[in-house]
Amino acid sequence: MTALECSDSHVRSDWEHSFRAFLARKGNGIDPAHDTGHVERVVRSARLLAESEGADPDIVWAAAWLHDCVHV
Repeated sequence: MTALECSDSHVRSDWEHSFRAFLARKGNGIDPAHDTGHVERVVRSARLLAESEGADPDIVWAAAWLHDCVHV
């Protein structure tokens, strides 16, 4: 693993913490179809799709976390 990959992983970890905190602040009870579990499933699916399609994983990852911000 390169220094850049370590740095990217650390940055993703920081952002993931921020995304989770944002979802927690907005509450899971507003719309059960768009709770934290839903977002986590979308993130997992997006990672697989990005890998299989050759998409930029950082862009796809961030978009997956934010895809329902209007709902939460």
